[in-house]
Amino acid sequence: MWLWLTLGGSVASVVALLVVASTVPLSSNILRQRIVTTLSDRLESEVELQGLQLRILPRFHVEGFGLSIRHRGRKDVPALIKVDRLAADADLDSLLVKHVNAVTLTGLEINIPPDHGHKDEDRAENSSRSSGLDAKNVSAREVVVDHLSARDARLVIIPSETDKPPKVWQIHELAMQSVSFDRPMPFEATLTNAIPPGEIHTKGSFGPWRSATPGATPLEGTFTFSDADLSVFKGISGILSAHGKFGGSLGRIEVHGETTTPQFTVSVGGHPVLLHANYHATVDGTNGDTLLDRIDASFLKTSLVAKGSVVATPGKNGRTVTLDVVMDKARVEDALGLALKAPKPPMTGAMKLRTKFLLPPGDRDVVEKLQLDGQFEIATAKFTNIDIQKKVNELSHWSRGAAGDTD
Repeated sequence: MWLWLTLGGSVASVVALLVVASTVPLSSNILRQRIVTTLSDRLESEVELQGLQLRILPRFHVEGFGLSIRHRGRKDVPALIKVDRLAADADLDSLLVKHVNAVTLTGLEINIPPDHGHKDEDRAENSSRSSGLDAKNVSAREVVVDHLSARDARLVIIPSETDKPPKVWQIHELAMQSVSFDRPMPFEATLTNAIPPGEIHTKGSFGPWRSATPGATPLEGTFTFSDADLSVFKGISGILSAHGKFGGSLGRIEVHGETTTPQFTVSVGGHPVLLHANYHATVDGTNGDTLLDRIDASFLKTSLVAKGSVVATPGKNGRTVTLDVVMDKARVEDALGLALKAPKPPMTGAMKLRTKFLLPPGDRDVVEKLQLDGQFEIATAKFTNIDIQKKVNELSHWSRGAAGDTD
C-alpha cells in the first residue's frame, strides 16, 4: 500500500504539469521551466526535468524526459520519484473543461526512504503546512486525467541499515481512471512481490486523497497472489497462492483472505502437507504493521485457530511474528510428521494444544529461532512401533495389577 501513498506524489506532478500547460505560452522551454518551478513549490521538493517537447496539432501532446523529484532536496537517499519518460495527450475541447485524455509514465521509480519516526514538532510543522499546500492545489484538484498508466515501474523500500539490500517490487502494469485529488480513483495493477517472491494482481478504488491526514485516505479492492515461493524463509518451503478483498483507509486496512500451499514443508521433517488458511487481518498501510485478528488453518486432519501480530522490530531488519495458537482438534501424528524425518511418526492419538508462538526476525532457520511456550494434552495415544507398544501395554497392565494388589 506504500505504492498508493507515494503514487499520490507522482500523480500530483502530472496533474500540476497539465494545469500549467493550459495557462503558459506554447513554448517547450518556457513550459519546462514553469513546470519545474510549480512542482518544486507545490511538492516542497527539488525537481529536475531534463527535456520537454510540445506539440499542438493534430492534438495537444506533451512529452517530458528525465523527471526526478527529491523531497525537500534530500541527497542522502535516491530521488523519491523518478520518471524516464512521461507523455500527456488531450483534445483541445477536453482541455477547455480541464480534462486530459491520457497520461503515460514509463520507467517510474518510487524510492521510500527509511522511516525514523517524526518528532512532535515535525508533525506540528507538517500540519501547519497542509492548509497552505491544499490552497496551492485547488486548481490541480479541478483537473481530471481520464486514463493514467505506468509500465516497467519499480517500488523500492530503502532499509535503515546501509549494509542491507533494498526491497524491490517490480510493477509491470498500473492503470488508473479519473485521476484527481478530490474523488475515488479506480485502479488495476500487476506486480512482483519482493518477499516472498510472487505475482500480485489487484484492482479497486483509491481516494479521495487526504493531504492533511494521508492515513485517512479511503481504499478498497480485491487481490490475488500466486506462485509465492516460501523457500526464501530458511527452514520451510512451498508455493503459496492467495486471494481476498480489502477495504477501509490507508491507516487501517481490513483484509479478508484465503491461502493454499499444496506442498508446505518444514525442512527438519521433510514431509509435505496441504496447508490451507482463512484469515482476517488489519494492516497499517503507512508502515506495514499487521494485526492478525483471526487465522483458521488446517493440514491433514489437524486444525488450529490463531491471532496475533506481525510488526516491525526496533533496531532490526525484519518483523516479529507473535501468535496465540489454539489447537482443539489435532492429531499427534500430524504434528510429529512436520518435525521428524522418520517415514512414519512414532506416536498417534488425539491432541490439544495452547501455546504462545514467537518468531523473531533474523537470517536463521525458522525452527532454530521459533519460540513456543504452552501446554498440550494427548489422549488415546499409541506407539506405531509394535515392540514399543507391547512394552507400554505390559507396563500399563503391571501398574494396574500392582494397584489392585495394593487395594
